[in-house]
Amino acid sequence: MKKYIIVLGLVIVLGAGFIFLKVDLGTGHVYRSNEVLWSSAEQNNQKKRASINKIEVVNESCDKIVFRVSYQNTGQTDGYIRFNTSAKPYVKGSRGDHSKTLKKGVASDIYEQWITDEVTKANTNELWVSLEEIVDEKFHDIVDRVKIPFSKTWDHECK
Repeated sequence: MKKYIIVLGLVIVLGAGFIFLKVDLGTGHVYRSNEVLWSSAEQNNQKKRASINKIEVVNESCDKIVFRVSYQNTGQTDGYIRFNTSAKPYVKGSRGDHSKTLKKGVASDIYEQWITDEVTKANTNELWVSLEEIVDEKFHDIVDRVKIPFSKTWDHECK
């Protein structure tokens, strides 16, 4: 009897775990269903549903910060989104500017980086990843834009 109670408890815990987590078996990505940083609104019955689940810093050095942006499309049609990074005050940095097609039902990651050529002193109090939802495959007509801030200051000794 005790064995059955343990098995039943394990089944309940696993079931709750699958309800709490959304697993995309096609790509192997796992997203917590309650972690959505940004989600597009359905526009004119286009049935596009893009969402950003996570933005994290995966690498940082004196002159470069690399972000990983995890996104997915749970809509019935493909969507389009543009990722870029930027900073204020401007310190002669370069930024990525990538437009992605969000295939329906697919979850994926994109790596976005911000680089400055002023290694000796690159101070910024406002660095962000910007996400823009695009209406069509030509990447015109921005529908929504969101900025996720990240503060970073380098000192004179950074090499």
